[in-house]
Amino acid sequence: MTGTQSPDLRQQALAAIKRRSLLCFVIPGLIFAYLVYVFFAFEVRDALEDVKLDNAAILVGDSYSYKTEVSLNNRSGDYIVAIEGEKKGRYTPSAHPAWVAIDGENADVDLTDGYRVIIRDREVTFTIPGYGQIVALPTRRGVEVDLPDGPLPSWINLSKTRLNVKTPNGRISVTKAKTTIFRYFFGWELFWFTLDSPYNGLGITELVSLALSNERNENGQTHALAIFLDFWFNPMWRHGEVAWMISGFCISARAMATRCCCPPDKASARFVQFSATPRRSRISMARLISDRGNRFRREANVDRVFNVPNRTFETTSIRGTRLNC
Repeated sequence: MTGTQSPDLRQQALAAIKRRSLLCFVIPGLIFAYLVYVFFAFEVRDALEDVKLDNAAILVGDSYSYKTEVSLNNRSGDYIVAIEGEKKGRYTPSAHPAWVAIDGENADVDLTDGYRVIIRDREVTFTIPGYGQIVALPTRRGVEVDLPDGPLPSWINLSKTRLNVKTPNGRISVTKAKTTIFRYFFGWELFWFTLDSPYNGLGITELVSLALSNERNENGQTHALAIFLDFWFNPMWRHGEVAWMISGFCISARAMATRCCCPPDKASARFVQFSATPRRSRISMARLISDRGNRFRREANVDRVFNVPNRTFETTSIRGTRLNC
């Protein structure tokens, strides 16, 4: 009998191996076919053609650098110098960076290495080494631009209403309403303290010496406490709020994992009736335990006496419900 069954078993084993081998090719083939369908159905090719790598490079650069903006309102003639263009990162008129000189409606912005932007009566002159000068004048009809002779470089974007120039040392944007100069620096400015903090611009040694001293600031706080508060309640980076959000997320995740995988060890006696194989005797026993426990609690004036193993998973399987995970 063994000899007659061996060929059948061998054929079954070979068929199973053949099916699994086919699955190894069929499943990846189906996934690949689905991806090809998605590529053409959602016009991914057209979307990739519209991608501007220059904008992507700017976004990547913003992750490890920051920019200081010098903006001119072409209607009012007012200048604003701010880090990341934020209101909370604005410089006061008497504390502009050393590379920015503003006199009324005129400005001189030094972008180093020969790159310089000069603004006179709203007329913008951008000097670029190796290329020449770009002159732009915002008007009511748009932006009038005068470029050096030759083909238009790829790093200049020009239209009737806007001029964008991107260089390694900075970039400018000129429109009818606003002229903005951007200069990039490595690092995360104002990560520790904002401009209105008395500790902004101090070195690590100065901060440590102030924190270890017994001196107090004008509010009567120790410098150690004031330094911590200025950092913790930084209005731009919001370290305190971020820390609370992260801690709350971790606590919620831990509570959910505990509830899903480690249900409570103790429960009320009434849950004894929900066993894997419920019987009348178990239901009666549960009611008896519960009644005795309630009578004993009333007499002894205690909250909880009996510890009964939890039946959370068993009741879940019987009722057909799911845990709230």
